[in-house]
Amino acid sequence: CTTAGQCNGCTPNTRCTGAGVPVACCTGVNQGTCPLLGSCAVVQNKNSVVVPRIALNGVCVPRNGANGDLGCTLDADCRSCVGGTNDGLTCLPGQGAPGSGQQDPCPGGGTCTGTATTCQLPELTMEVGPTDPGTGEAQVTIPKDSLVLMPAAAGSIGTVCVKAGSDGVGVLDCNGGRPNLDVTLSRDHNLIPGSPGNSGSANGLPDDPECDDNYVLPDASLSRPCVEGTARCNSGTNQDMLCTVESDCPPVDPEIKRCALCNTATITQHPGICNSPTKVELSGTYNSGGLLLSMPLALTVLKGAVLGPDNLPCTPDDTANPASPVGVLLSSGTSIMRMYDVNNIANNKIAPGETCPIVGPCVAQLTGTPVASCSSLYSLGDPGGLQLSGGFGAFDIDLTLDLVTVFQFKLVKP
Repeated sequence: CTTAGQCNGCTPNTRCTGAGVPVACCTGVNQGTCPLLGSCAVVQNKNSVVVPRIALNGVCVPRNGANGDLGCTLDADCRSCVGGTNDGLTCLPGQGAPGSGQQDPCPGGGTCTGTATTCQLPELTMEVGPTDPGTGEAQVTIPKDSLVLMPAAAGSIGTVCVKAGSDGVGVLDCNGGRPNLDVTLSRDHNLIPGSPGNSGSANGLPDDPECDDNYVLPDASLSRPCVEGTARCNSGTNQDMLCTVESDCPPVDPEIKRCALCNTATITQHPGICNSPTKVELSGTYNSGGLLLSMPLALTVLKGAVLGPDNLPCTPDDTANPASPVGVLLSSGTSIMRMYDVNNIANNKIAPGETCPIVGPCVAQLTGTPVASCSSLYSLGDPGGLQLSGGFGAFDIDLTLDLVTVFQFKLVKP
């Protein structure tokens, strides 16, 4: 690393203890084992495709850097060019320094020494209802439009944009004792017995030759299997019904694609293969300040020339089709992700203890942090280090690539 901006808590191989000095877990045999810090996402697969840990911490604004968005964690990370051909454009101190391998952000004799610009961090608003005096529990809502996440470069995959599909809802337990805080999500790419890509019920979810076995989700809705090549309404009043056009899935939302192939692929990769529904298992007990939220998140990957006239990713004028929202459970407890028969290859797994290329050990288990003090939350709006984790698995996102994405959100007082 050469700058503070490169020492982002979600970039495992540029973690710094001082100027240019990475910590031990970022080098040698320990490379990539640094714990995740701050708000971030990890997108991972089982192919030798570069899918880095994605920083959701922030970008320098105005978003006018000569080389695109610039990641940051503090306002001090962001400066502007003085002089040269990029005079006035955002830059990072040290960016383009000799030996960094980066392009000079202020060519033509300019220097990155101008007045600090702003580091725009991710935002969300958590609305907490009154606490029930008997149970110590309160309803929590995250309004859809309050979730603002920055664009994130994901190597060869593209640029990732994350938006909320609808409001997040959940329960905060100030006393502790409520059941089912910990979450385990499981998916299996192939449930057809005898198929080359199926590893059998003993090594994944139960086989389903008819592809009609559902799972009941925590909100009492059904998670259904998918015969690749069929389209269903993923949300709205006709959720789970077969569809052909957006109007089959009211209410129509121009920012959300509701009628989509049920395994989220844009092209059917394995016709007739049965993708499992999502199996959700809840366990454990809320500690004091524990919180579990359900929030549909739409993750769109931008590739190629899909930027609109503003030439910025993740803005309303992008020409890429909006992604379908996927239900994500965010917990202050432990979240575990499991995917079987990854990429339609038998015995290929993403799970705790497995290895994912580039990332290293698969990041498939995260543990959050509860609200430190409900009284401070109500009186001061201080979530006291609340950290939520969760994720989802998706099939055939990029060609034949199955991805498991995990999110970590750290909430701080505004």
